[in-house]
Amino acid sequence: MKIYDICFKILKSVLKDKSTFSFSLKKNSAGLKKEEAALTSNLAGLFLRNYYLICVIAESIFSVKDVEPLIYIGLVYMNNSYKKALDEKESTKYLIQKLSLYQVKFSDEAKQKWDIAIADKREFLRQNVGGNRVKFLSARNNLPAWVVKSLITQYDDEIAVKTINAMTKMPAQFAYLNKVLASENYQEKMGDFEKVSGNLYLFKSNSSIRKNELVRNGTIVPIQKAEYYFALKLPEIQGGFVSMFFEGKNSLYPILLDRYLSNNKVSLLSPNVKGNTDLFMRVKNKAGSNLSVYESPRHEIISHLSEKQDIFIFAPESSELELLRRAPEYGMLFDTNQLDRIIQEQQKGLEEIAQFVGDGGYLVYVVPTFNIKETYVRTRNFLESNKNFTITGEKLFFPFEHENSVYYYAILKRK
Repeated sequence: MKIYDICFKILKSVLKDKSTFSFSLKKNSAGLKKEEAALTSNLAGLFLRNYYLICVIAESIFSVKDVEPLIYIGLVYMNNSYKKALDEKESTKYLIQKLSLYQVKFSDEAKQKWDIAIADKREFLRQNVGGNRVKFLSARNNLPAWVVKSLITQYDDEIAVKTINAMTKMPAQFAYLNKVLASENYQEKMGDFEKVSGNLYLFKSNSSIRKNELVRNGTIVPIQKAEYYFALKLPEIQGGFVSMFFEGKNSLYPILLDRYLSNNKVSLLSPNVKGNTDLFMRVKNKAGSNLSVYESPRHEIISHLSEKQDIFIFAPESSELELLRRAPEYGMLFDTNQLDRIIQEQQKGLEEIAQFVGDGGYLVYVVPTFNIKETYVRTRNFLESNKNFTITGEKLFFPFEHENSVYYYAILKRK
């Protein structure tokens, strides 16, 4: 069972070494035939997209919590119940053999439960964790239990359940044309893209948008549709000063440049060069006199800006719950112990950024999450301690809405 063994290495790297799935897949799939590589990717990907269900199966049937036997259980379950690419009987024998290495028996009672899980996962969950709503919804929708619990406690039940259910569905893949990097012949390679509005495009292929040639060279930048809607709500600025600071990886800059660069002095700042390679390695080299790109932590912004800003867009580090659909391992690797620190830094950052906003200017706060402590609560806390600001626009995009995005923005104006 060569495929299982390779998948085991990939998943162990993700779950124990905290590697990303894409990195681990590339590292462990070298030398495989095309068909083997595809099956490896699909099977390991299925495991990650059903991780919390697998945890319930492993614990309820085999009393297993350790990573290594958990991986074997999950791989064989995914194949036998979903993929059926490898022989089911041989797969079961393989699982029995691997479990024996960890002193775990595949008893008759375990086989009965296993067969139920294979035939009807919902019925299996109902029988084994039906009394624990958080665990049931977590396993059914492959969301971390803490995310499910926060949705249930932060919002009314209808919004919470709709959001939980919607997170199982991959959103449509949208992208924005980065005119700064677009070559003269880029249109010849736009066959996979359909224009929606302005420079917004829908990616029509079923493959990953990030493998597209135009995305790799920076001509097209993947975005959420909500980011495009957000940009349309930004106030007009003529002959002024515009800044944006993003602490993590961010794709807003081409939309921002499209909106403000021709008529304003624009400064883009970030301490995260690695996460924004297009901006620092490509756009910066092509920047005209109206655009400045700075590698800068938050406390050094003051050394780069000589004027009060007419608009300052602040995109801080966040829980980034939007990633749960595109990178299922994100929820497994996210350190919830960091959440309080992240929330505190968001508030601190808003207070610091506010000093760079001129009278009548705008402070804009954006985060790709639905965690209420990082959205509505964060904004209200800022307004409570900064009476010289008012809110002029705000929206939280839930994934069950037609935009199918996870995004929040608040536009605050200094009096």
